[in-house]
Formats: sequence, C-alpha cells, structure tokens
Amino acid sequence: MKPEDTMCSAFWKHTNIRSGNNIFPCCRFKYPVAKFDGDVEKILHLPVYEQLRHDSANGIPIKGCAKCYQEDKQGKVILPNEVQAGASTRQEFNDHYTADSVQLEYLEAGFDNICNLMCVMCSGVYSNKWANAENPNVSPKLNIKDTDEFVNIPDTITHVEFLGGEPFMTNRHKTFIQKLKDPSKVSVVYNTNATFLLDKSTIDLLNTCKEVFFYVSIDAYGELNDKVREGSLWEDIENFLKQLKELNFKFQIHSVLHADNWHGFTDLENWINENNYNWRIMACTYPPHLDPATLQLKERTTLINTINESELPNKDYFIEHLTSNKN
Repeated sequence: MKPEDTMCSAFWKHTNIRSGNNIFPCCRFKYPVAKFDGDVEKILHLPVYEQLRHDSANGIPIKGCAKCYQEDKQGKVILPNEVQAGASTRQEFNDHYTADSVQLEYLEAGFDNICNLMCVMCSGVYSNKWANAENPNVSPKLNIKDTDEFVNIPDTITHVEFLGGEPFMTNRHKTFIQKLKDPSKVSVVYNTNATFLLDKSTIDLLNTCKEVFFYVSIDAYGELNDKVREGSLWEDIENFLKQLKELNFKFQIHSVLHADNWHGFTDLENWINENNYNWRIMACTYPPHLDPATLQLKERTTLINTINESELPNKDYFIEHLTSNKN
C-alpha cells in the first residue's frame, strides 16, 4: 500500500482505553495493543506505538486498521475541512489532527463495562448485564471489568470522549473532569443510552468545560428500540433529549442498522426528521448474523429500496454494503 493509504494521525494524537485495562489505538482497531496501568502520559511513547507510527507512515498495512481500509476502498473520501457522511475513521482523524509531533490531544476513556441495557448487538465487553448472562455461574462482581484510576493526564488533551458501558452509571467521568488542570480548554463528549437524566452536580461540572456534546444511541423508534435495546424505555429517552435541549447541550443521534431493526427504518427516519435531529446511522458488521447484508434477498431488496427513497446523506455507503452479499 502507499503511505497515503495507511497514514493515520491517530497514532500520534489519540488513544482509546477500555474496560479491563485494554489500550486500543482507536475505537475501530481490531485488537488491544497494550495494557493500561493508570499512567495516561506514557501511552503514546510505548514501543508498540512507535511501531504503529512507523508502519502507518511507510505504507505498511496494519491488521487492526482493516475496517478503515475497507471503507476507503468503497470510496469514502473527504473534502478539505469537510468530512463526508460515511468517511472512514482514518480519514476523519487525518482531517482533524496532524502527525507533526507525538502529543496526546484526543482521549477516549471507557472506565468500565457497567451498563443497564442488553442491546442485541452488544456483549459482555461493553455491558455487565450481558456478561452476567454469558457467565451465569460467575459472581456478578467478577463480570464488571473496570480500569485503573487515571493519573498523569497530559495538559495537551483538548478532547475527551467517555465510552461505555453507560458512563452515567458511575461518577468516574466526573472524577476525571475534576482532575483536568483547566476544563475550560477541553471539549467533553459522552456516548450514552439516554436512560439517565443529568443531575445538578453533573450539569454544574459540565458547564466548566469548553464544550459538551452527546452521542445518543438510539436504534429504532418507540417500542422497537426498547426491544432491540433491552432495558430501555422510550419515555426515558424522550425525557433525556428534552433535558439536553433545555440545557442547550448539543447532541447527535447514533443508530446502527441491523437485521433485527431494519424493518423499522422508516419510522426512525420520520421521527428524526420531524424533530430535526442531527443523525448518523451506520450498518452493523458484528456480530455477523446481525449484519443487514446477510438478510434474505427479498428483505434486502426491500431495505435497499427503502434507503433509496430516504433522505440519508450516506446512501451510497449503505447500498454498497447491502449489495456486498450476492446470495
């Protein structure tokens, strides 16, 4: 491959820490590259990161980057300063960050797998409720996988994204913000299932940050969402979104289209459009049986026609994905 096809600034500016003390170069990377011992400052200077930077800059394919390479081949390109819907994560990183120095600017922090939901495409890695179901003979306490406490947090960080589990089920996100030298210089992003209202102490703390943004996971409209995201209540979600609007916090609805919710796509899109919500929807690729590309031909054809009639900006991405299965 050519350097322009493998180069990713994430190896210079970013890291992703998940439950169980696993370090990933980004959310799309296929496997952990190191173990986290609590020291945030040293991560980008580990030998494994030096190797990743070397390979990335010299056109050497990196196995863990396969997802982005695949999307790049499907033509997901970006214009200067404008990420197109469906662009690969590698392209998005390169559009926002440089590789001129090794300096942690963007941190994704998943403190644990504590979650109140059992979404159909999830697993025990991200939900202790799933872990309890997968390991019924294990003590529930042992199914909670957390991380060491974060120390040596670099002042160079300008963007923090809290992952799940569900970050609002513990106070660790608040503890992290309180450790920042100057929160007013840091943008904070939450990935949430929208089932917990923000309390006053959280609101007060978030108001000290530079910006606050929420990625709200919703995979269908109404009762269907409660079915595919077991444990959620649509009323709670509506109340959470109402609170965000009242607080003037920005948010985007994140959806995953899969084999168990595709038939509700139109209802979801109509709800999104009626409320004029910012929306991003992607196709499920794991677990494989939920990939919409594996639907029977009749169902897949119906879905393709539905998407073609929709107002999605990334139609080409979905059509390419859905036609990748020729059965």
